[in-house]
Amino acid sequence: MISLKEIKSRAAELLKKNLWRLLGCVLLVSLVSMAISYIGTNIFSEVPLMQILIYLINLYVSTALGIGLYKILFKIDDEKDFSVTDLFSFLPNVKECVLVYLLQLLLIIIIIAISILLGMIFFTSDFVNIYNSYPFISRNMMANIILSIFPKILFYVLIVSGVSLVCDIFPALSMGIVAKEDEGLKKNLFSNTFSIGFKNIKNYVLLNLWFLLLIIITCIPFFIALFVGVGSESGFGVILVILITILWVICIIGLSLYFSLAIAILFNRILKNNNDNDNLIESKSDYENDINENL
Repeated sequence: MISLKEIKSRAAELLKKNLWRLLGCVLLVSLVSMAISYIGTNIFSEVPLMQILIYLINLYVSTALGIGLYKILFKIDDEKDFSVTDLFSFLPNVKECVLVYLLQLLLIIIIIAISILLGMIFFTSDFVNIYNSYPFISRNMMANIILSIFPKILFYVLIVSGVSLVCDIFPALSMGIVAKEDEGLKKNLFSNTFSIGFKNIKNYVLLNLWFLLLIIITCIPFFIALFVGVGSESGFGVILVILITILWVICIIGLSLYFSLAIAILFNRILKNNNDNDNLIESKSDYENDINENL
């Protein structure tokens, strides 16, 4: 059994030991992506074909660096040394990076399709009523209609967010599988991603909800301090807003690193358990074969 409590404490422990090196790797990934985007939007702003090409290059590089980051996170969990070269080690692996991106694209298409279908189910009758009332509908009537369907809007957002959260395990896990560099897992990347992912959705969702709770707890004092600082007419209020904003940004970055480590540790445990179970099955099969041969 995978203990989420152990994973959370393990992530906190490893973050303390590797904070600055891990932060440097994440910043490097962001800077590379920003640099490529800047080239596309500014240097080749008047060349649409080059913009498309650079956009595709950025997607590929971001995917490769994301896999490289998982490799580093796995090494941190296994207490192995890592370097910046690990971050770029998957850039030559075109096939694997493209497969991971195609899986991400497939999940995006599925989520969009589900969102459109649910939107049609939830709001078709409301839009038909508005259409039939146009142009005689007033602003007050429109406001009343929006207020009347607000519970449905909230419920719709919660469902779509939940579907997105559940589906997010698959592209993330595919990166982890490739980063693990296990030929048996990579050979059938799509089938392994879905079979292993479906078995571990619960733990993944619980970790995400834990992270969301931490973000909410972090944001509450920030918004209170921001409200007090903005309402103050003294210079102290402005200084307070700046200091609290800086502190809040630091906290968010720290929580993001903590969450990334926790997810990587979860995937590392999942993939190790999967390999152990496979080995047990193979060993049992070999044992049975030996018995049959002796008989």
